[in-house]
Amino acid sequence: MPRMIPDSLPSDAPDSKKLLFETLKYATNPIAREWTVLHSVEIGPCEDATNLTNIDFIILDWTYFSVITISIVPEGQENSHSSKTPVSRLAKSEEVMNLLKDRFVTTHFNNDSPIALGFAAVYPTYQQFDRQTLPVHLESLFNDNELPDDLTGFALLTEYNVSCDALNPEILSNTLMNYALELQIWERISTEEEMKNAQMQMNELQSNLESTNMAITTIFSADLNSLRQELLRLTTDQLNSLKRLKINDRCVIDGAAGTGKTVLALELAKQRCDAGDTVALLCSNPNLCRRFVKWTKSLSSDKGGKVVASTLATLPNWAFRENSNLRKKHQRRLAESPGLEESLKHGYYLDDKWPSFIDETVADLGEEGVFDYLIVDEAQNMCEEMFLKLMNVLLKGGLVHGKWTMFGDFTNQNIVSSRLTRDGRDVLKDFATGIHWSNDELETNCRNTHEIAEAVAMLADIESIPMSGVHGPVVQVRYFSSDKLNEMLDDLIITWKNRGFESKDMILLSSGVGDEFNVDMTSYGGWKLCNITEVEEEDNSEDILVPGAPSQDNILRYSNVYDFQGLESNLAILVMPVTEDLVKLAGGIALPRVELLDRVLYIGMSRAKTMLIVLAHESYKEILDDRRTGWKLIKER
Repeated sequence: MPRMIPDSLPSDAPDSKKLLFETLKYATNPIAREWTVLHSVEIGPCEDATNLTNIDFIILDWTYFSVITISIVPEGQENSHSSKTPVSRLAKSEEVMNLLKDRFVTTHFNNDSPIALGFAAVYPTYQQFDRQTLPVHLESLFNDNELPDDLTGFALLTEYNVSCDALNPEILSNTLMNYALELQIWERISTEEEMKNAQMQMNELQSNLESTNMAITTIFSADLNSLRQELLRLTTDQLNSLKRLKINDRCVIDGAAGTGKTVLALELAKQRCDAGDTVALLCSNPNLCRRFVKWTKSLSSDKGGKVVASTLATLPNWAFRENSNLRKKHQRRLAESPGLEESLKHGYYLDDKWPSFIDETVADLGEEGVFDYLIVDEAQNMCEEMFLKLMNVLLKGGLVHGKWTMFGDFTNQNIVSSRLTRDGRDVLKDFATGIHWSNDELETNCRNTHEIAEAVAMLADIESIPMSGVHGPVVQVRYFSSDKLNEMLDDLIITWKNRGFESKDMILLSSGVGDEFNVDMTSYGGWKLCNITEVEEEDNSEDILVPGAPSQDNILRYSNVYDFQGLESNLAILVMPVTEDLVKLAGGIALPRVELLDRVLYIGMSRAKTMLIVLAHESYKEILDDRRTGWKLIKER
């Protein structure tokens, strides 16, 4: 069926719009099934959104690269007895079509544009419906209610004075398909290059329509919030993994970004705590660890259980809690080895500091173990022999006989961790004789919208996995010249503020250390830049996976992708500048190393839950366009 954006109508929408929405949704011919149908789009001729006009439906036909606006003519305005009926009926739709054209004339509907634009109107025919004559596909609208007394049929009229039954899915879709073909009949697209250009422009137009008008953004937000309540429940993958964890003392769970590893790790930690265990909850990112620490305060200790959230460097502090001398000694070790946590977070290790740090810590800990259960999140960063040595002495029974679960992105480990060349599971296998565990996989993306998950696979050049059914706005990829980034960011933040996004809903992600942002500027869009590590978190934050809202509403959080690993945000803006780490790729284009590019795209893009914008330096255009083209060719096979 066509993709409806948003995928539902408000309950108070007019019956006429509901009837047409359901009919379009059940369009039958193959070409119509590829349509994108936007509805309830409010658009104005200027950015300040004054004098908004509502467009009932906009159909994007991807086969004939045509765009058709449809307006519903209210009862009493269709002038049914006038000799100029067709003109009167089409007047409103022609008006909104021209408004749409004016709004995007410089980018999509100029004389050289491959996209054709047309309009149609829907008007009442006064054919009365009852339970016997109501079309089958409309029955669900009135299952629990009496049919309205004034429920009538509707007809569609195109600008060529072709009319049809607007409530018959087959007839309606065939009529609109033929109309789209007529709009494009003069063959403005004849070469492969023109075809690529048309596809790109249609993608950009859809993205602009979704993201630049306030009404559709608001509806998206409401729909997605409702759907995300469903996603708060564990997926089938996660539930099956939990069942297996109950009968396996040792388990490795592999899952790509967005498959719910962290959510499952927290659920497991809660269950073990409720069972009375003392649980170590490890992660490599200190920012994520702070969220874990905050979450542990909500757990009950009535049954004697406890969850200690920590990074690998600081976890021994808890083990030394009853020995002040060893605790102080360990704190001195931490002070004398700055950068330990940073090295884990970035996926590379300070070999001159970690081995001696771990050897001294292990010697002080002895071999008794202090934790009943060990849970490791982002384990692909920590499956290295020296780190396993420390985990081994912290866990009762060690890694061979103790109880533990490790959650990691081992399939994409070579992308996520820059230093590790071996699969972490192989390192674990070689760590000790007799170590055995069960393997499990999380195979469904339950964090990102369908569009974001697909864009991650396409641009980061990884294998795609099954995705949730939650749809959202199209991912935007924009290119900037070196002197235009600040201006573009300023405009973006203003735009999304005006659409109701709060500062806590956004994250500005850097591919490096944030140097590409002008941190000395007073603000972007009126919001002051603040690094995520410096933001004060509110105690009443509801989402444990999103850093808490800033204490001031005028703060714009920014972070590099590594500081944000394991975290997520409703709206993420990933900035890809040209860095100092460059090589020459095909065509002589100067770009960061491919492995660095893949890492930044994979980690950064997958942080976005609902809306993703990638701002890339214009040098990236060739390689990203090639990846997009390659992805589409693979899908078509």
